[in-house]
Amino acid sequence: MLGAGNRVIPGHAPFAAPHNPGLFAVGQPDAGMGLNQFGPPVAPQRVQQQQQQHQEDNTPWYLKWGKEAVKIGFIVGAGIVGGLAGGPPGAMAAAALASGVSSAVDQKLTTGKIDWGTVMIDTAIGAIPGGFGKLAGTAASRLGIQLTKEATKEITVKAIGQQTLKRAILGGAAHGAADGAAIGYISGFAHSAYDNYKKTGSLNLSEAHSAGVSSIVAGAIGGGVMGGTIHGVVHKFQAAKVTKTAAANKTATKGQTTRVANETAVKTTPAVAEGGDPKVIALMEQLYPQLEKKMAAEKAVMQEVFAGLGEIQARAKKPVSGANRLQRTVEAGWATDPVKIGADGQPLKIKEITTVDQARHNLWDALGSRLVVGDTTPEGMNKVVDALVKGIRDGKVKLKQLNNLRGPNGKPYFTPEHMQRIQDACAEKGLKVKMGNYEAAPDKSPFTSICGYLDHGDGVTGEIQIIGKRALRIADAEHLPYDAGIKKDLYRELTPAGKKVVEPKFKPFESAIHALSDEQRLLYNRYLNECYIHARNMELGVASQPPKLPEGLSSVLSIDNILHLQDLYHHTKKAHARYPS
Repeated sequence: MLGAGNRVIPGHAPFAAPHNPGLFAVGQPDAGMGLNQFGPPVAPQRVQQQQQQHQEDNTPWYLKWGKEAVKIGFIVGAGIVGGLAGGPPGAMAAAALASGVSSAVDQKLTTGKIDWGTVMIDTAIGAIPGGFGKLAGTAASRLGIQLTKEATKEITVKAIGQQTLKRAILGGAAHGAADGAAIGYISGFAHSAYDNYKKTGSLNLSEAHSAGVSSIVAGAIGGGVMGGTIHGVVHKFQAAKVTKTAAANKTATKGQTTRVANETAVKTTPAVAEGGDPKVIALMEQLYPQLEKKMAAEKAVMQEVFAGLGEIQARAKKPVSGANRLQRTVEAGWATDPVKIGADGQPLKIKEITTVDQARHNLWDALGSRLVVGDTTPEGMNKVVDALVKGIRDGKVKLKQLNNLRGPNGKPYFTPEHMQRIQDACAEKGLKVKMGNYEAAPDKSPFTSICGYLDHGDGVTGEIQIIGKRALRIADAEHLPYDAGIKKDLYRELTPAGKKVVEPKFKPFESAIHALSDEQRLLYNRYLNECYIHARNMELGVASQPPKLPEGLSSVLSIDNILHLQDLYHHTKKAHARYPS
């Protein structure tokens, strides 16, 4: 016996499907209601719309969200790429185009036709978040950066290729998610309002708002995935580009080492030559007391770590010296803002230092500590490495970079085994440290030392040197020709009265440095390198003779005269220090 639901009503066709409003539109009676009346004729396109609506109503929610996420991800991706190329206008144009194209493709696939009025609406919808969503994305990118283990303020000045891929992806994902959420809401709201108006003549803003809210999550997911992917790819491309540039210029990889060779090639501004930009000096004078206070605590830590191995010297970067350093950083194009993050997830480049936070962020040697090693024999240096490794493992030393520096054929302080031990200790603590083993080119400074950079917290980066007593004497002396060569103010740490004492002795030396030809400068660098090698031989107990100044060079350039000038400077500074410590 047939059940009631399958009973055939005489004079009418049997129903093989459940109740369907689309069937009534073409004259089918409602068997379930027992009605024998036909509805009015309806246009075929209305039937198609009703069938499409039925299909959409029965589509699982996750498929709807997936489709919406992919569509919005495509729009967000176009907007991000357009933004990277042309800023907000580029983002708006690219997102609008992508939204219009996706609308046309979607209509063609689902209905077989394209309603160009709907395409124009979707194009406008894409343009709006392309501009406003980008602003929200920039703010969200900052949040994404701050959620990483390294606070933005603690990031030192680096080339783009040295920024972490994780940071770029997080920033890009936050940017894309904000754009996607904005697009999702506006798209859901606008389409709901438009459809309601076509059906009922009313916008029904409440329903439109609900539709917009329901699209936010799908938009954020699609946009976040696309944003993170694009920024990750862009980052890898930029990193590869920087690596290629660094390979062509060996000194470029030394970014933060003492006496960066590239720095000497930077055009020196009049402000630097005359003693620094007064505005930047004023910022440094505000920062200096903070650095002095922090340096006292860090010196105590270094004394504990290297107890019994030598003397710990420490200093905070003086205002004029710091202002000069910052100016050269700006001139080299390395200066970045600690807070403002670009669409690519990287700190924005800046053309001037205008805040104390910017000054702190861009000084990679804001604090300086030095271990003057008492025993520089291989056995003594083993003990130094033991102490440094222990300090890293105990969490007292947060190393960011370590360079083993010397001139051509020079004698380094650390062996490859030493460097590997230190790198392994950093890896155990999760510290990403850059290790460098550099032998300077003949025309660059032959400075011989272990030079590292430490994270002191609060956005402060400091330099640490490990050097023997004899090499330190040469380094102190060699600093004068280096400073004079880049036209650095040699009297920056003295009062006007102190400058009057030493200037008559220093002027002939400065003139001799500036008068050197390229060939003479190469000879002089070789001479200074031989002085370092002689000092290292003496530290190691190897017989050695002091090098002679090359013929044709002024006697005021001899290492003996430079040491005399250095002693005069330190003696004068005791009574005429511009910034007493």
